[in-house]
Amino acid sequence: MANDRTTPEENLRRALASAPCFQGLTPLMLEEVATCARRADFESGAFILREGRPAQEFYVIERGRVAIELRSTNRGQIVIQTLEAGDVVGFSWLYPPQRWLFDAQALTGVQTLAIDAPKLLSICDKDPQMGYTVTRRLIEGVVDRLQAMRLQLLDFYGVVG
Repeated sequence: MANDRTTPEENLRRALASAPCFQGLTPLMLEEVATCARRADFESGAFILREGRPAQEFYVIERGRVAIELRSTNRGQIVIQTLEAGDVVGFSWLYPPQRWLFDAQALTGVQTLAIDAPKLLSICDKDPQMGYTVTRRLIEGVVDRLQAMRLQLLDFYGVVG
């Protein structure tokens, strides 16, 4: 059984290679990302991110569901988007001031690949081609998140006109 001989590092590299946000990276780029990665699990109800706290890692969901939430003084927690396997949790590390803009809460038990954001940013700064490729892949997730927020705002405020 070949799987019995697979090392944790090889399993991690395979998981990274299959993550939608890292597809299209060269094998060398994936090796670089692997130096920033670890596995992280969260129990149902656990907060993965808290608004205002430093954005030091981001997460690629392998299993489970995560709610991206925004706190409202008059409505409490508002779910902006629900994420599942393959989705990225957390983009605020990409730009200063590197603080989370939303909360992220595990709706189920969640298994993730946690990526050390400052380390990845440093690697991308040293290799502009990798920086461009990684950023381009992650921007797709940012656009999805913005679209989800747009739809949530339309639902919240209703259609005008």
